[in-house]
Amino acid sequence: MDSFRYSAHVTNTIDLPREFSFEISGDYQSKSVWGIMEMRPMGSLNVGVQKRIASGRGMLRLSADDILQTNLLKGNTNLPSENLDSQFIYDNKERNIRLTFTWNFGNSQIKSVDVTTGSEEEQSRVTN
Repeated sequence: MDSFRYSAHVTNTIDLPREFSFEISGDYQSKSVWGIMEMRPMGSLNVGVQKRIASGRGMLRLSADDILQTNLLKGNTNLPSENLDSQFIYDNKERNIRLTFTWNFGNSQIKSVDVTTGSEEEQSRVTN
């Protein structure tokens, strides 16, 4: 059995008009070997849409995970010399739909402060 495997995660966010954005992401794991088990490829496709509200201070987001129901752990073991032939499928039921509201508290008008560290001050003395 070949033990080489690879995995990938891809995310793409698309900005839409009227403070909306759309996100699509996916995961993929190739066929792999775990000890004497050969695991089949698996993956998932996730989507989400969000809307910024109140001049960007709040955000409303709706997202769904594993919309194609493909995040299944499947494997098999075949050892004829040991009279062993087994297969399994594990569905971890990761399909979720979430509605999230986020609000940024605090004063958005506060300006950042320039902080000088001791090492920067020391560095300026060395170069002068």
